[in-house]
Amino acid sequence: MNYNVVLTFACRISDGIATGIWSASVLSTYINVLEGDNDEANEKVGLAQALQGTFLASTAIPAGWIASHCRRDRVLRFMSLIMFIAIGLTSLALSLKRTNVYKFPLLCCGLAFWGIAQANSPVLDALFADSIPTGSRSLLYTRLHALYIVSQGVGPALSAGVFYFSGNSWDVVVMERVMLTGMAMALIPATILLCFNDDRVLGTESEGILKFLPSPNRPLPSSIHPALMAA
Repeated sequence: MNYNVVLTFACRISDGIATGIWSASVLSTYINVLEGDNDEANEKVGLAQALQGTFLASTAIPAGWIASHCRRDRVLRFMSLIMFIAIGLTSLALSLKRTNVYKFPLLCCGLAFWGIAQANSPVLDALFADSIPTGSRSLLYTRLHALYIVSQGVGPALSAGVFYFSGNSWDVVVMERVMLTGMAMALIPATILLCFNDDRVLGTESEGILKFLPSPNRPLPSSIHPALMAA
């Protein structure tokens, strides 16, 4: 199996587990309890998650465009740096005392960087597609998607285990331990993003039948019957 394909599976699975631990089942409840468990706290939950989503949406399209004009491994290394910053800011926010006035703003900054880091998907998908033969794409994409969904389920299951051994309550300190566990796990996909290599894609080997399509400067090969192309 191609080098980049193996890394993509490892990155997506570890990222799904990490996100499942720190975000899927804990983040919104943590912010709500941290900010007082009232109407104002609910507004801050929405603000934090909207901030993350906005940065994700505003970064995904430019990231895809840049990936089509630059080496994708360089873009992924930049995304890795952003993810390390997100991990650092979020971990710092979680480590501050509950009374610290900078705790929530710092957490929001961390989530904004998480939004940027999570926009690596179009870049990663493009590199993944160019690293597998056309005939194998459906199978590998299906497996990748299925394993990513499973990993997102494994994350909350692991967080439940951390909850159980850390006090088994929705206490701020307990939730911080769970989220810090997710931050530690997130170091794995952040590191993997540094390892992708554009020089190890398959090139024309991944284009399949497309390399036989005629163009003004490249007529249809005589070995390919026109009826096959019409089909």
